[in-house]
Amino acid sequence: MTLLAKLILATAFSSVALHAVFIGLSFPIAAALAAPLHALCCLLALLLQQSSHHQGAPALRDALRSTSAPADKAVHVAAAWQAVAASPPQSFWHILAVAAAAVQDSCGWLGVWGWMAPELPQLVCGTASVMFFLVAAWPDGALATLQARAIAWAAGALLAAHLAAADDPEAVGAPALAAVYDLSCCGLAAQSACALLLAPAGRRRAAASRGGYDRRRLRLQLCGALCLVGSIALRLRLGRVARGGALAVGAERAARSALALSGWLLEHAPNPEPLSGDDTDGEAEPAHDLDGRRQANRRRREARAAREPPPLLLDSWGMQGGVQGHEWADVSLVDDQDGDEAHEFWEASPGGAFKRVVPGSDR
Repeated sequence: MTLLAKLILATAFSSVALHAVFIGLSFPIAAALAAPLHALCCLLALLLQQSSHHQGAPALRDALRSTSAPADKAVHVAAAWQAVAASPPQSFWHILAVAAAAVQDSCGWLGVWGWMAPELPQLVCGTASVMFFLVAAWPDGALATLQARAIAWAAGALLAAHLAAADDPEAVGAPALAAVYDLSCCGLAAQSACALLLAPAGRRRAAASRGGYDRRRLRLQLCGALCLVGSIALRLRLGRVARGGALAVGAERAARSALALSGWLLEHAPNPEPLSGDDTDGEAEPAHDLDGRRQANRRRREARAAREPPPLLLDSWGMQGGVQGHEWADVSLVDDQDGDEAHEFWEASPGGAFKRVVPGSDR
């Protein structure tokens, strides 16, 4: 771990502790100053990751370090930035969510200087942040079946309705927007639970074989969503005054840390896990088209063949294999390159006539 990474982590965690202490001691100016530090550290970590992992980052760095004329340098930087924007990173929505959270925490200065009540801007930015996290988690939840997602979202909607009913309209200021925030948090928890707990085993194995199913990332995502829901419950218990008590703020920061880390892990996806023979003999990956079924069947046959010893005689289309058994040659003619087995075929006789032959039957 580099010195910069250690400094970012130390700043992020110390800012959470300082913010909680300042809230408990009723130091509004110090609390407003420490509030956005955690989100800014998370945002900086995600941006620094893209500076080394994004494919357009080297060209952008070279353009920024260029010693050419200012006009030419501006053109090169604009072209490099356009190339970066054309291929957004996988953690794009996480970056937007953390940026919105930083703006949300910075709105506390509005109340400190007496410009306006900070509750409504904070609620707007907080809702936008959670919605961005929900968009990022949406493809993961698609692994679950439609029925499982409907049940999870129904449970989340009921929990959100219960939380919205417990809100104090005078303390919230915008009950409708607060209800949207509660529903977004519960929906994020439902979608994360669908990806980690309710997805069928076959779909999880299929996604893992393509490197798109990371249990560490999904666990962090679910923990972050649950911490968000927990922060709402703590805020309702402690009262929505200056964003609630120190425990509610701590739960919200823990949720943000887990969700930001899940976005960071998107750029470090695990290696694809090959479908083992034990897995493919049981529940196969869900393939609803013909090509998908053929590929699944071919993987099953290859997995079984890997466990069996190879035959003594192998097929040789180059006519360089010497004398081979007739039975093995017949078996090789029955299967094609995709592994599909022929139910019957026509065999040409020396006289030029064709006769119908069924594999396995007597000639």
